[in-house]
Amino acid sequence: MTTETPAPTHHFGMRFTSTPRGARLARRLTSHRLDEWGFPYGTDPNDTVTLIAAELTANAVRHARIPDRGFRLDLTASPPRSASKSHTRAVRPQCLVGRVSRAAPGRVA
Repeated sequence: MTTETPAPTHHFGMRFTSTPRGARLARRLTSHRLDEWGFPYGTDPNDTVTLIAAELTANAVRHARIPDRGFRLDLTASPPRSASKSHTRAVRPQCLVGRVSRAAPGRVA
């Protein structure tokens, strides 16, 4: 009986300023992290998740561009629920917008 060890779950999260530069950096880091996690540049998973992250971050910039506001991008790549279903991992981008706390840099309230 052979037991397969599941692929590790990966997570990346970072706070960005609500500026076009922040959105561009979030998009580039998304693509870079996906490449490190085994989703190479130019593949459908990398391109699709990067496009979704770009849309989420552009919306965060457009709708949260006021003083003391920023956004946080979180990416999670998890193994498939069952080895018999698929050998591809799920990648879920999430973007949260909130007030940036002055007392604790790097935290989004």
